[in-house]
Parts: sequence; C-alpha cells; structure tokens
Amino acid sequence: MEITGEVIKIGDYVEITPEFTTRQIVIRYKESNSDYPQEIPLELYNAKCELADKLKVGESIRVSYDLRARQSTKGDKARYVKLVAWALTTVD
Repeated sequence: MEITGEVIKIGDYVEITPEFTTRQIVIRYKESNSDYPQEIPLELYNAKCELADKLKVGESIRVSYDLRARQSTKGDKARYVKLVAWALTTVD
C-alpha cells in the first residue's frame, strides 16, 4: 500500500532489545474530498529506521507500507493495528 503526505514529526530511535529497534514518523494526509486532514503515524523497524534520517519536517513524501495487526492475549482481547513503512520517497 502507499500513501502520500507531509512529514510533521520524525521520532527518535527506540531500542526495544539489542536486536529490535523502532522509529515513528507522522505524516499529514488529506483526501481530496475532505476538509479534515489526518495525522497518520507509521512505524519503521530495524534497518528501515535509517530511511527517516534524511527526512525534513514539512516535506512531502510517498510511503510504501504494510498493514499489521495483532490481538492482545490479555483482558478483553483488544486488537491493535500498525502501519509499518518499508520505503520512503520524496515527492516534488
């Protein structure tokens, strides 16, 4: 899947374990038929975290991502969804 938007936040590297690092970026996405832009958080994992190093807040990018979901093993068995980016391209 792909989405295009404006970078509004570039998160820091977060080391979960020595083998697993994550980083979050947030883009502002506006559908052509909507007056309400959405702020979309996307996760980057391990080596893909470096893709955000050259990004600048305010620039337009195209993000290729996968949709990931899991169900909690505790309590009410809530479901969680994440957008996991694997490619970032600057858009002119």
